[in-house]
Amino acid sequence: SEININVKSKGKAKIVKIEEGLLKDFIPLEKLKNQANADRKAYRLTLQTEDGRTFRETVALSVSPNSKLRKLIERYGTLKVGTEVEYAEDARGWPRLVY
Repeated sequence: SEININVKSKGKAKIVKIEEGLLKDFIPLEKLKNQANADRKAYRLTLQTEDGRTFRETVALSVSPNSKLRKLIERYGTLKVGTEVEYAEDARGWPRLVY
């Protein structure tokens, strides 16, 4: 028998779900770099790659010019279900959004 899977290290992904909440709703407190930000408004994006993998990205609402959310909106426009974005695998092989 044989397994043939076409997995790409970068490509296009689509937003399939957007959840709104607080940062602590999506990331455990012990994993937050700055626990003082736990009560910040945040969004969790669920994305699906062209090869069928799904992954999630959590972005906090911020006014900083370097914030991930701001960079995403500048690059891709209004974020909504169906928006096509780019991804690339990180050093561990996990898909991550390209900001």
